[in-house]
Amino acid sequence: MDRQETLNNILKDSTIRGVIFDFDGVIVDLFVDWLSLKQELKSKFFFNGEIKLNDILAEVNKKLGPEGLKDAYNLVEIYELKYPNKAIVNKNILGFFNDCYIKKIKLGIFSSNMKKTIDYFLDKLRIKNLFNIVVAKEDIKAHKPDPEGLKLIIDKWKIDKDNIIFIGNNENDKICGERAGIKTFII
Repeated sequence: MDRQETLNNILKDSTIRGVIFDFDGVIVDLFVDWLSLKQELKSKFFFNGEIKLNDILAEVNKKLGPEGLKDAYNLVEIYELKYPNKAIVNKNILGFFNDCYIKKIKLGIFSSNMKKTIDYFLDKLRIKNLFNIVVAKEDIKAHKPDPEGLKLIIDKWKIDKDNIIFIGNNENDKICGERAGIKTFII
């Protein structure tokens, strides 16, 4: 099933009351040099060997506390917003947002991106008002595939999990949605 067909099928389900989206890879394809970011973080915070980005951030927090983590997050923001004009907007999803709004379906975002990055693009696309909650990297302690961010949104919405779906774009999103106990679609 392609991306547009998946979105159309979601709208046909009259039980859906809330849709949570990942950001990068679903709403916008960011142009970020993740490898260089990881190398710079490893160098700045004295890490060696192969380590995932979120693991670097967790270790920085553990070793240096909130101030160290704030420095690391600032570097992530710089990289995420370095080439905003190279980002590609998923045009199909914009129409889907409007259809959800008309049907009074709540919209939220749970992303591993920084809030400043998400806000920048939501403002640029003039769709920020469609989302009643955004949970970003710095809003949570445990990162995907941990479902902490999804659970925050579910709790705030007070909607039964059976009436909420999560739309992501990778295996971490799939696992995260499953762990939260909500229907998850990978597009």
